[in-house]
Amino acid sequence: MPSPYGRVLRPGGTVALSVPGPFPYAARWQWLVDLAQEFYPGVVRPGPASPPPDVAHLLTDAGFASISRKAIVHRQPVRDATALWDLFNSRLPTAVSSGWISQLPPEAAAEFHRRFLIGADQMHALGGIAFDRYLVLHRALVR
Repeated sequence: MPSPYGRVLRPGGTVALSVPGPFPYAARWQWLVDLAQEFYPGVVRPGPASPPPDVAHLLTDAGFASISRKAIVHRQPVRDATALWDLFNSRLPTAVSSGWISQLPPEAAAEFHRRFLIGADQMHALGGIAFDRYLVLHRALVR
């Protein structure tokens, strides 16, 4: 069956995409999830994230062939608790776009900050702070 993507990709053309992979170190970050749920109830959902879609099946159904996949792991160390706070407070999209920190009353913001640094210091002492990114790259050809 010819791919409906023939308008964009010629036969033999390649499509590549990535989806989040497993997050084996989620337990290391549970302190932050618990803290965020306490200070931002309703914003941070409990429980694991949804499982990723079956990309190979979707690509096959869309008419692609020669489907391959490759897991990619990238560890990005964070120097210390203060550096993690700076990252969380200024650069992480969720914290910034939701206005999480700036919308707390001053006393609550100070308590969140204090407990964040305690949790991050403990994480640092137990093996370091790092963002472990896991992606699964998928590649397929148009039939």
